[in-house]
Amino acid sequence: MSRYDDAYIVSQSLVGFGSLVKIAGYVVGGATILLGFVAGAQAVSSSAVVLVLVGIISGVALGLPIYILGVLVSAQGQILKASLDTAVHASQIELNTRPQAERSSATEPRQRTAEPLPAASASGRFLVCPSCGKQNPQGSSECQWCHQRYAVES
Repeated sequence: MSRYDDAYIVSQSLVGFGSLVKIAGYVVGGATILLGFVAGAQAVSSSAVVLVLVGIISGVALGLPIYILGVLVSAQGQILKASLDTAVHASQIELNTRPQAERSSATEPRQRTAEPLPAASASGRFLVCPSCGKQNPQGSSECQWCHQRYAVES
């Protein structure tokens, strides 16, 4: 996984930065609302309600876009991490550097048993897998789609 280490650091940094931006949105919105309440408390009674409402609306108008920006930045970090996870688990280079026991469990979908293999039926130039029904090239002994091993009928 060493070839993906820097990219994982970037994805974690994006998620962390997005969290900081969301916190900044909370702080800016909360501070603006608090200023509206303070201004409303010090004003004459007729304009106090108006100042409090202006403070609440301003706080939401300032804090919400900043919070949404933080959500978007965090989401980009999560998307990058998911893409990296997919690349790491699908990479043949990484697969070939794993120990043999780990490699066999990652590439073999099921345990091999001594039971007789189901027979694939011939259909022209192709063999039809008895498990999934997909076509495979003649001479193959394993389905390229579901990796089910099968016996070739003569």
